[in-house]
Amino acid sequence: MNEGAAVENEPSMSRARRAGRDRRVAVAWLRWWVASMLVWWVLTSTIKAQEAVVGLAVAAIAASVMTVVRGRARPLVRVRLRWLAPAWRWPALAVRDTVSLVGVLWKQLALGREARGSFQQIPMALPDDEAFRPADSSRVDTSRAVRFSE
Repeated sequence: MNEGAAVENEPSMSRARRAGRDRRVAVAWLRWWVASMLVWWVLTSTIKAQEAVVGLAVAAIAASVMTVVRGRARPLVRVRLRWLAPAWRWPALAVRDTVSLVGVLWKQLALGREARGSFQQIPMALPDDEAFRPADSSRVDTSRAVRFSE
């Protein structure tokens, strides 16, 4: 059930049911506030008092807006857990690529070795949807990749 999806002060709604709805809305607001505040801290990377006060206010506004929006709208997409199954690899791939890039930069900047690299074009099939087709109606797009060698 969506947070706050029930009609406000509906006569047939019992007091206990309204209290449960209000509790769900309050918990949803608190979750959005915490999430918004964490995003604020990640983006500002500071714990200065002045910026924390601004962050508290901005997070409260964001939480209020999100609670109202989520309470009024039905979800457009339901994410299935199996869709996220490949996601566990992404942090490891990011670390691997970062280590590789730092190694190449270290060799070039600190040791004076010139990095050798190449661009590769990888053909990719586009979805059947008309909105994804290029203007020339071709069915293949290319993606560029950079490869460094030691």
